[in-house]
Formats: sequence, structure tokens, C-alpha cells
Amino acid sequence: MATIGIMHSGHRDRQIAVINAFKAELRRLLPGLNINYDPAEALWSKDDPRLLDDNANTLATNASLDLIVAAGGSASVYAVQGAQNRARTHTNVVFTTFSLMVSPANNMCGVCAHTSDADLARMQRLHAQVGARSYGVLYNEFRSDYDPNKFNNFAAGVTLNLQAMKNNSTDTEAQALRNITDAFTRWRGMEITAALICADPFFNDHRKEIKDAAKPAGGRPIITMHQWHDFVIEGYGDMAYGTPISEAYVLAAGAAASVLTGTAPVQVGVKSLPNLRPYP
Repeated sequence: MATIGIMHSGHRDRQIAVINAFKAELRRLLPGLNINYDPAEALWSKDDPRLLDDNANTLATNASLDLIVAAGGSASVYAVQGAQNRARTHTNVVFTTFSLMVSPANNMCGVCAHTSDADLARMQRLHAQVGARSYGVLYNEFRSDYDPNKFNNFAAGVTLNLQAMKNNSTDTEAQALRNITDAFTRWRGMEITAALICADPFFNDHRKEIKDAAKPAGGRPIITMHQWHDFVIEGYGDMAYGTPISEAYVLAAGAAASVLTGTAPVQVGVKSLPNLRPYP
């Protein structure tokens, strides 16, 4: 029997499908293994950094776990790493989406989902489709591995108006959502017609709110480019460059299966999410 603890940075009602996709793929890969989850479903952090750290501590100090799954982005990975460092524990960790191709610790492995590192490519694809002179960019400067220079000298004669989803790292979820709405309002006033929504779990968790801000009743719509195909497939955005998010979780289940069957995490390493592609 293997006992697994899962934590996710987001909300249950918005992310349970990808957790179920992970579990289903793990059962398919290891049909003869009795898998127990502790807790039975997952620990949900609800986009709250303090709850994220508490959940990471809960899993890091649970001596019964054979594997920890850090889901919902790089913040989850670093939260578990920090909790394990404080507790001096070394339970194997698999992450579902990470921003780098190098694991932060030798007991961790998983999937680089080409999140922030592909934001420039998404901006380039948006420009190729729209051909505007100015664009909006919605970003989170407080995310792990944030690069403030990624859009420097994007394209000659093209202006990017960057708007942060947080004024500071302590902004509440409600304040961040107000900042997003305000950003789209500013862009309309500047006659901006298209915007890139940078990769971030918060944006994935709040697809509806972003759609409502981009396409308000009675207001001029703003075209949006996203990371995950799910934004477009589910009707919350216009374009995407990446994959469906479930592909990352299915690939992470493969890493988890390798760890549980005896392959050392350092040998599994960080798998690159393949076949990044535009949608539609």
C-alpha cells in the first residue's frame, strides 16, 4: 500500500477535476497498488498564502506519507520545500506544474508546464493574430521566479501596458479581483483591444472573473490570450498557447508512478510538458 498526501494552491470547486485526472491516471499506471490518500481528497489552499504554508506543514510533518503531491504551481512546490526544511523531513514530492526545468530539491520531481517562461511566446502569438499597436498585460509580480524583464523590447513600435493583479504581497483575494477589473477598465480607456493574461494559478482559478472583466455587459470586449487551453475550451478566453491543464497532471502521475515503484526522484527529474500549441 502507498499513502499519498495532496495539496493544491487553489479552490476545490475549480480544480477538483485535475486532481481527479491525476488520481485516475495513477490508478491506470499502477492497477495492482493499493493507494490511500491522506486526507481522503486533498488539502485546498484557496489562493491564501498562509493556508498554503499551513497545508504544506501538515503534509511535511505527516510521517505516514510515502509521497506528497504539490499541485497548483510553483508556490506549492516552494511551500512544501520550506516546510520540509523546517521539519527536517524528506518525503518524496511530485509537483504537477513548475516554472523551471531544474528541481529545487533532490527529493522532488515533476512537470515543468512552461508557465512564465512561455509568456513572451504567448505575447508574440497574440500580436501576430491581432496586429495592434498596444496591448494590456496582466501579471503577478509576487509569483515565484517572476522575471520583470521578460517583455523588454517586445516589438518595435508596440506598447505594452502592464497591470499588476496585486498592489502588494498582502492583498486579499477580493482586492486582487478588484485590481483585475480595474486593469481592464483602464485598458478600455486607453483603447486597448487585446491583452495577455500571464501564467499564474490565481488567473486559472478565477477564469470567470477575468472573462467578466474582459467582456462586461454593455462594455467593449477585450480579446484575451491565456496559458491553458481550458480558458478557451470552457468559454472564458479567446486564445491560448500551451495545453489543457489536465495534460500536466497526467504527466505528473507518471512521475508519481515512477517514484512509488522505486525510481529515485532525482532520476525522474523534471519532465517538460510536450506539444505546447496554440488554441484555437
